[in-house]
Amino acid sequence: MLRRLALLAALSATTSLSAFACVGGSRADGQGDTDVRADPSDPSTSPSGTPTDAARDGAVAEAPSPPPCVPSTGAFRSLVPGPGQAGHDAALAAKVARYDRLHEAVVTYATGLAGTVTFTSDVAKRQKVEQLLSTTWSPDDDDPTDDLAEYEGLAPTDVVTAWGMATGMYAGSEIAADAYRYGVLRDRAGSCNEVARARKMLVVALAGLHDAVAIAGKSGSIARAIMRKDLPGDATAFPITPLFDGAGNPLPVEKNNGTWRADNSQGGQYPQHVWVDSCSRDMLFGWTFGAAAAWEVIKNDATFPSATRDRLRVDMKAVLDGLMKVRPGGKDLEIWDPDDRRTYHGNLHETSIDRSYVLRNGVASMMALGEVAALVSVVDDAPAKAFLQSLVVTRGLPEATTQTMNVIALGGDSSNHSAFNMLFLTAWLAQRHLPDAATRGVLKNPVRGVYAPLFGENPSTWGQSFFDLVVAHASGDGTAGAVMTSVDATLVARATATLKGFKEAPFYASTVENCDASEIATGTCVLADGATVVKLSSTKSGLSADRALPMSLRPPSNFYWRTSPFLVNGAGDPNVVFPGSDLRMAYWLGRWVRTP
Repeated sequence: MLRRLALLAALSATTSLSAFACVGGSRADGQGDTDVRADPSDPSTSPSGTPTDAARDGAVAEAPSPPPCVPSTGAFRSLVPGPGQAGHDAALAAKVARYDRLHEAVVTYATGLAGTVTFTSDVAKRQKVEQLLSTTWSPDDDDPTDDLAEYEGLAPTDVVTAWGMATGMYAGSEIAADAYRYGVLRDRAGSCNEVARARKMLVVALAGLHDAVAIAGKSGSIARAIMRKDLPGDATAFPITPLFDGAGNPLPVEKNNGTWRADNSQGGQYPQHVWVDSCSRDMLFGWTFGAAAAWEVIKNDATFPSATRDRLRVDMKAVLDGLMKVRPGGKDLEIWDPDDRRTYHGNLHETSIDRSYVLRNGVASMMALGEVAALVSVVDDAPAKAFLQSLVVTRGLPEATTQTMNVIALGGDSSNHSAFNMLFLTAWLAQRHLPDAATRGVLKNPVRGVYAPLFGENPSTWGQSFFDLVVAHASGDGTAGAVMTSVDATLVARATATLKGFKEAPFYASTVENCDASEIATGTCVLADGATVVKLSSTKSGLSADRALPMSLRPPSNFYWRTSPFLVNGAGDPNVVFPGSDLRMAYWLGRWVRTP
């Protein structure tokens, strides 16, 4: 506490750089270019292995501290209503706040990025985490990363027995949540310490995103996932495979959907980290979602050091340059690894279907448009803009989305729900970041057509909040830097109703059984609410109902937007805790989007 007060006093002598931001004087909140994660083997950690403040925060002198707080008086309306708006749901906000607190104090400890964790079975320690999530932090507490120690006397390593990898789709979605949360609090009258705490987590997240790019060691490549090897969990459960054998041949001989690799960064910057290669389409979309959201929020924020913004642009330019390159097979829009091979699911070309190249189709075209538009919004240079323009004009990707979007539903009741998540995510990226209003207008009807088609799969009835908000955003001409022209209140109500059904944090992955063996045998089941009767069938996803289940009854998932909402039963580990990436990204996205 004394150290925090001393730094706040020192900050009072600095000059404010922003008249619109409310940014508190966090100890290391301004250390945008430092690695705020600790190495437990470092002598700066305590005897118990808990990082000291200096280790967690990085070297204070490496970057300027943020200016004194200049409170914002903003009160914009948002797609998901915030405090003071009609329809604001205080209980939902409190539920999200618990997930935010868990994210800050526990989940991001290993890499600065989110991943699934396994908790100790020690009831007393679990109760302390529960207490933390319900505790109101002290008004002068501007650093969320030490909350567990400060309020409950525990280190994250006292609670977590295994750490899951930080993976592109989920960790990237949490980066977006961190960015939007910071932007909302900064621009909509958050308290100084609320803003400082949110800002600290965005600084941490952006450092983690940089690590995911740098650790691959080759321009154009990015990790599928990243993890610390000095902590128990995923990183210690799998063998490490070198990129090449002694004769220079890539390993493994047959490319797969992810192999654990040692640090490949220039100069060996991450000796305590390992990473997974073969970044797939969906994992890249997640990383890009986080990067574009962060850039939208901080590009004009003078309290973020220019070096932090420059680093983000350089990293995303490397990724985009890789996608712009025409590879030996004659295609661009491919993700390549440093073993000089295309990743297993790394084809984003407009003619791709799954792992093959067949014909130009609307789904692949939407995904390519969204991915490239989002990267271009960050990179913002002439070659990047010219490439995007070629996709729009020369190659006609917007037109393709109006013709063949039905490819996504070819599986019928066995459709791949991950594909729907990818489509709606890239539709968000396209609508949010394509600079041309006419092109955005072309994409509206295809998105609505997939969401509520006349025949076949009907996501509008699935209770998938993220899909609801994406369609609401597109319908109201939402785009970065602008206020939506209109709001479809039905879609927003549908989205928030599902978000309210999420389990409270910590969300343990306990087994859910709505239908017992006798019900499965008869094909008719009464769900766990004791009232809803469904018909059962076996699908590619598993035992499924004839309608989507309410969120409160669904089996556990680490990311519901890519999971079938029709599943009735699901096995889980009662010690595994999900970070709530799906809830946080949808809620804070909705709170960030401006409405009239």
